[in-house]
Amino acid sequence: MIRAKIIGIILSLSVFIGPAMGELEQPTYKVVFAEDNIEMREYQPMIIAEVNARGERRAAIRFGFQLLADYILGENIARQVTTQMQAAEQQSQKIAMTAPVEIQSNGESWKISFLMPSEFSLDTLPTPKNKYIKLTEIPEQNFIILGFSGRIIESNLARHEKLLRDYIETHQIKVKGSPKFAFYNPPWVPAFMRRNEVMLELVD
Repeated sequence: MIRAKIIGIILSLSVFIGPAMGELEQPTYKVVFAEDNIEMREYQPMIIAEVNARGERRAAIRFGFQLLADYILGENIARQVTTQMQAAEQQSQKIAMTAPVEIQSNGESWKISFLMPSEFSLDTLPTPKNKYIKLTEIPEQNFIILGFSGRIIESNLARHEKLLRDYIETHQIKVKGSPKFAFYNPPWVPAFMRRNEVMLELVD
């Protein structure tokens, strides 16, 4: 158990230590409405790598995050090779870290996803070695978002989801699907400085 926790910490550090010092690529969107910490956004198409995991939220997220982190760190098969030897060796390719990490409940499971850098298409992204990882192209979408800080714990997530739903009900805004949570910061960022978001898709 202790060894698994240490591996998890090392994994998180290895993913975030470089990008944490600079700018990470984020989804491209346009803010069409803003009020306090509420925004309505128009998101451009994007590609994500996702894992669906069953079970308790924290354990599912840990499982999905580790698989996705392994994928971007090189647990994959590069699409483009220059020699027959490289093809035979199944060359891997590192993928730049992006933000945020997103989670969404699908009833009995959780979807954990990473944004893929915009330089890639579905045809050029490395092929995951792990069968649980799926590469998906997401079309344009519109969301209403509530930004908040604090720890990623059930009470904090539930409280801000309720605040967003109360706002939606008060303003008679139509939404669909289950809420999605987005986390922008590595684990060592103080809770009060973290950028978190809860979001619901708007009905066109």
